[in-house]
Amino acid sequence: MFSLFAVMAGVPGGHDLFDLVFVIAVSSIVVQGSLLPAVAKKLDMIDAARGVRRTFNDYRDEDGMSFVKLKVGAGHPFAGRSLADIGSATDMLVVLALRDGAHPVLPNGDTVIEEGDLLVMAAQTFEERAEVTLREVTVTTHGRLAVQRLRDVPQGKHPFIVVMLKRGDQTIIPDGNTLIYAGDEAVIATLAS
Repeated sequence: MFSLFAVMAGVPGGHDLFDLVFVIAVSSIVVQGSLLPAVAKKLDMIDAARGVRRTFNDYRDEDGMSFVKLKVGAGHPFAGRSLADIGSATDMLVVLALRDGAHPVLPNGDTVIEEGDLLVMAAQTFEERAEVTLREVTVTTHGRLAVQRLRDVPQGKHPFIVVMLKRGDQTIIPDGNTLIYAGDEAVIATLAS
């Protein structure tokens, strides 16, 4: 950048300075970049037995895998059951359970799910389908979704399901008892006609 300023300012020899800096920068990148793997290996800085630590998010896009969280509330059908009992019914794998707010549990088939657990589950990523569309609508004061429970919303001739509500900073996964307010952002799934 500084050599470019010299060229733009019309400093005598500015073009020569720019050429010299360019050659030095490219040579440095080529020499250092090509020597780095060899030097790291010579100094025994590479551990072939261990991979780089990865997080759940690293696998989402590459492998068609999604991770979802599920809060097991009071009366949830998973509460009090072992993972072996519910495993085949969900077609998902519970990879982590957070118990008592933050205590992590690496589950196995004998792990019993308790009320209050937050489960992290792995599942196949949903494949986009042409016949299903998602759209986001803002609930208006006089709209058909406003100020009523989700189960009471009339379906009309085009069936839909409210997948998610955004209320301020809060994201809500609704059920039939969820009350919808004006100003909520509703994500709606419909079948294409």
